[in-house]
Amino acid sequence: GNDTVICDNDQIILDAGQTQGYTYQWDNTSTSNTRFVYTDGVYHVIKTDFATGCFGLDTINITTKPAPVVDLGTQASICEGDSILMDLGAANYSNQILWNDNDTNSTRYLSNEGIYSVVVTAQNGCIATDNFELIFKDDPKIDGLNKVLMLDGSYNMNVRNPIYVHLAIWDYGDGSPV
Repeated sequence: GNDTVICDNDQIILDAGQTQGYTYQWDNTSTSNTRFVYTDGVYHVIKTDFATGCFGLDTINITTKPAPVVDLGTQASICEGDSILMDLGAANYSNQILWNDNDTNSTRYLSNEGIYSVVVTAQNGCIATDNFELIFKDDPKIDGLNKVLMLDGSYNMNVRNPIYVHLAIWDYGDGSPV
C-alpha cells in the first residue's frame, strides 16, 4: 500500500483484501486479512492463492505525527457560586480549541454544573478530545450542637455529625472574641 502518516493517538486498519481462497502471513505472524496498526514502522503481508499457490508481497511504511495531549481529569466538585480554572496547558495554547459550548479559549473558569468536552486540533491536523464533569458539593450540614458544661463553669461547644464542614466559627453575640 501507499506509505501513510497517522496521528500518534490514532490507528489504521491494514486490509490485504478478500478472505475466501487466500491465506495471509503478516510480519508479526498474524494470519488475518486485516491488521490494526498504532505505531511507526514498516509492515508487510504475504498473500497466497489457495488454488494456484501464487503469492504476492505488499509493504507499507507507517509514520506517526504528534497529537495534542489533553487531560482535564474526570470530575471536580465545587461549592455553588465558586468556580474552577480549566487550563489545557501551554502546549495547547497555539492549537485550535473548541469546547462543547463553542468557547474557544485554552484557559477558562467554569462555574456551572455539567459535562464539558473539548476538541483540540493541532496545526498538523491531529485531534485530541477529553471530557470533564463539574458538580456542586452538597451544602454543609450538622445534626445540632453539643454543649458541655466544664468544671470551671464555661461551656465547650462543638457541632454534632458535621458533613462538609471544615471550619465552625462561633459568635455568641456578646462581643467576646470569636
